[in-house]
Amino acid sequence: MRFQNFRGDVLWFMTEPHVAFTNNQAERDLRMIKCRQEISGGLRCFDFAVSLFANIRSFLSTASKHGLHLLEVITKSLLGNTSVFLASLTTS
Repeated sequence: MRFQNFRGDVLWFMTEPHVAFTNNQAERDLRMIKCRQEISGGLRCFDFAVSLFANIRSFLSTASKHGLHLLEVITKSLLGNTSVFLASLTTS
């Protein structure tokens, strides 16, 4: 019933290429760390390491979504440039 009532909204991704098939991008971004935990048990008991790893993955995922060159973003951030995303935000 819900699908019939909202058919246009549900199938919007088929006619609009900028619309994602699902709305779980954040879940997909964190899937790798969860797989790592399940397969190897790695990082399971190290809360700090898990937090640090998740922060780095989030940073790189955001850079990728902005279409930035990852090596350049990493280099700039390691050199202390805390505004690595501002250039992409002002030009978009």
